[in-house]
Amino acid sequence: MPRDIDWVALRAMQPRFGATYEANHTIFRQGELGSEFYIILDGEVGMFIRRPDGKEERVAVLGRGTFFGEMGVFRAEKRSASARTMSPTSVLFFSTKTVTDLLVSSPKFALGIIQTLCDRISDDDEEIVRLHQELEACRQGHLERRLA
Repeated sequence: MPRDIDWVALRAMQPRFGATYEANHTIFRQGELGSEFYIILDGEVGMFIRRPDGKEERVAVLGRGTFFGEMGVFRAEKRSASARTMSPTSVLFFSTKTVTDLLVSSPKFALGIIQTLCDRISDDDEEIVRLHQELEACRQGHLERRLA
């Protein structure tokens, strides 16, 4: 969850930037060009990827206070996953320009986004280290079996 969220300020933006979706609504699809950043006010959003075999796999469930879609907004990239509501869900959505304006006008908002992104990178780094250690253990075990 993003740090230091000013819920009163975010809820005040709901009439202008808010949307409410029923369960199982696709917000965006993997591969689409991203142009909006979302913050979940209430509900849950599942993130899904399409595997090479064509099957869909849920890779995350995001809840209240979580943001998503930032890669499309900050890097003008295609969506790396599809986002679909898991329950009735209310979100705020911001265009690239609006997010940029928010980041410039609200240092607290900007710091919360930066800290949250750093938390995500740290979590990913820990997972990479864990996977690397597992891979090395497998390699070592394979090498030992070959030498035996």
